[in-house]
Amino acid sequence: MAVMSPWSLWICIVLLIGSEASADVPFVFEETTSSIANYADQIQKISATSLDLVGVPQTTTPPDSEILKFPITGGGNTPGGTTEKKVADLKETLSSKVEADNPAVVEEAGLAAGKYSGDYTIEQVSAIYNYLKENWHYLRDPRGIDYFKNASESLDLGKKSGCAGVGDCDDFAILMSALVEATGGTTRVILARNNTTGGHAYAEVYLGQLNTTNNQVESIINWLRQNYDADKIYTHIDTDTKDVWLNLDWGIDDNGNAHPGGPFFQGDKHYVVCIRDTLGKTPLKPPEKPNKPPKLISLTSDKLGPQTTGTTSIWTAEAKDPENDRIQYRFFLNNEPETKWQKENTWTWTTTDYDIGDNQIEVRARDGKHAGPDGFDSNRVTNFKLNAPYVGFTQANVDSMNTINVVYGLEIWGWEYAVWVMQNWGHACSEYEAIRLYEATNNVKLLNPPSAEEKTIQIKIDIAKKEYEKRTGHPDELAAANEALARAG
Repeated sequence: MAVMSPWSLWICIVLLIGSEASADVPFVFEETTSSIANYADQIQKISATSLDLVGVPQTTTPPDSEILKFPITGGGNTPGGTTEKKVADLKETLSSKVEADNPAVVEEAGLAAGKYSGDYTIEQVSAIYNYLKENWHYLRDPRGIDYFKNASESLDLGKKSGCAGVGDCDDFAILMSALVEATGGTTRVILARNNTTGGHAYAEVYLGQLNTTNNQVESIINWLRQNYDADKIYTHIDTDTKDVWLNLDWGIDDNGNAHPGGPFFQGDKHYVVCIRDTLGKTPLKPPEKPNKPPKLISLTSDKLGPQTTGTTSIWTAEAKDPENDRIQYRFFLNNEPETKWQKENTWTWTTTDYDIGDNQIEVRARDGKHAGPDGFDSNRVTNFKLNAPYVGFTQANVDSMNTINVVYGLEIWGWEYAVWVMQNWGHACSEYEAIRLYEATNNVKLLNPPSAEEKTIQIKIDIAKKEYEKRTGHPDELAAANEALARAG
């Protein structure tokens, strides 16, 4: 940023008629005064005894009928004449210069503040302040003239000069007000005079009223102190209305940092010019808490796998959202979408022969506040196996047999057991059917299995031993052998 020249705006204000209509007192919020500021009868006392406010006068707001007489400074400290303006005319001039509805101003405000979502928050105002303060190029007015640039004019000069804006302190105050007003805020301009260093102008932003229910002033002050590592935040407080205004000047604090709520310009007169004052004041809000995305907790089916084709299963997803935002779901089968984005957290899957084997079921979730149109915030994946139906057996035949024993035997002893048991039950069972039954149950493929004729008596004896032991709980090899031989005939 360019080195600052002496202030170009000498505001040697002389009141010709009338008296002060209202008064603000400068007030410093720090660790010991943040909560005390809520007590109206202590505000003025704390202000008057603060060492940080020595040399900072009480700020007043003259009525519209007041006539202000001040010198023209141009580009230096020597006045080049005087001018007189009625407060109402000065307010109208500054309001027109602010251009809160100018498309270029609205766009610039959006680019600076739009990085932070929220309904007019201190985080957005701070983003505007940081952008303008860090990218402003100081330039004096023409000699002998006090020239107030339109906000759009300062922006245009800034774009051509490779910065955010070009001008002196009053131009900075006008553009600062313009960008904040373009985001829905309420600002005012302070005209200040110092007999030693000259005149100055700066903007302030309205925070709210201390005496209203649920006011956010203290929360905003605390956020500023933490965000900028600042011990002190400088404001003005109206002792009648308890309105609080935050300083947006470019001065630096004791640590050499410039931030919203920095130290005041010292002087003997500080006068308020309320711009766009026909509109109601908008209180500022603390930053919104960051919205968190939903998280998928589970994805389950009403049927356990493996299943055979033709099965219909219902898949249910469970997700949680910290802010209870509405969640949308989308289901996928083997990476192919099966549903559109929907509010229902279930999907019904009717399987076919095409689904035989291992399948991947996935569900995705989003709340519409994080991922893009084609993205998602969280997902969950699970695998599900489908087997071919048993070959050679109708469902009626299978149900008529001791299915549990057959399946259990297949898992433990093999396909020979199925042939032997089912033959003993009086059901014809070919070698091919038994092999397919075994393969389907165990999801394996048998290579060159032995024929039924090659089964030996020893296989039957081994099976009989296990059956006998299972029934009696005591192994008896002789009894098992005799039983097996008897059955073998």
